Amino acid sequence: VASRSSSTASAAASRSSAPPSAETLRKIFVFNAVPFVAFGFIDNTVLIYAGDAIDNSVGVAFGLSSLAAAAMGQIFSDTSGVLFGGAIEAWVLRAGFTQPVLTTEQNVMRVTRTTSTAGKVCGVVAGCCLGLLNLLLIDPHAAEKAKEEKEFTAVFRAIMDEGHNVVGCAAASLWIVDYDKRELWTRASSGNARDDAVVRRPFGCGIVGDVAATGKVSNVSNCSTHPAFDVSVDAEGVTGFTTHSALTGPVIDERGRVVAVVQLVNKGGGKD
Repeated sequence: VASRSSSTASAAASRSSAPPSAETLRKIFVFNAVPFVAFGFIDNTVLIYAGDAIDNSVGVAFGLSSLAAAAMGQIFSDTSGVLFGGAIEAWVLRAGFTQPVLTTEQNVMRVTRTTSTAGKVCGVVAGCCLGLLNLLLIDPHAAEKAKEEKEFTAVFRAIMDEGHNVVGCAAASLWIVDYDKRELWTRASSGNARDDAVVRRPFGCGIVGDVAATGKVSNVSNCSTHPAFDVSVDAEGVTGFTTHSALTGPVIDERGRVVAVVQLVNKGGGKD
């Protein structure tokens, strides 16, 4: 009897110290991989959308780099991992994924720990790759375009400011010709009452529109008598004064197309 008991104990000890079977290791791998697929997907999704939102708002306003915006987005990404961690683990268990029952010795074996780690790594890599699909739904260059737009606007505004002071006129404006929308709009202006306002006019409207259409310089000494003069700019309070004279010239690209119009008004600086 003693010998039989000893043999039974010895067999049990041998089974507990034996490495997990291939099927058990597969279950360990899957059990650890599945939740990390969800973790990786959520992490990358939140990082992409949060980083993009920060880059397009705070980044453009304060000139932050895209890398800085991504680092700030990582804060929201990590926070979401903490918030949704319990929910993901609960979902995995409800879906029927369970951790195989192992002995104490098997739990600390290198093969068990390696399989568990490999499952987590493969899961999070797969989830992050799936999360990258979100890049197809956003414009990754929008923030850079907005930053460049802001820089160009500042440069053009400085040129207009310096230009109207050097020439000695009341105000100067740079109008962009938008052929797709068939309109002209002010990219930068200086000396007007509403320099920050974007003024839009239909293609061909006013002296600016006439210059954009013909590509010829216009020098009008008395705007009130000119048939193309757009009185609404003064009437709407955009300039803040009465326009008497205007020197308007086209900006032509290498293909000979008018892409912008520069207008200087009221030579001598009169704003009455």
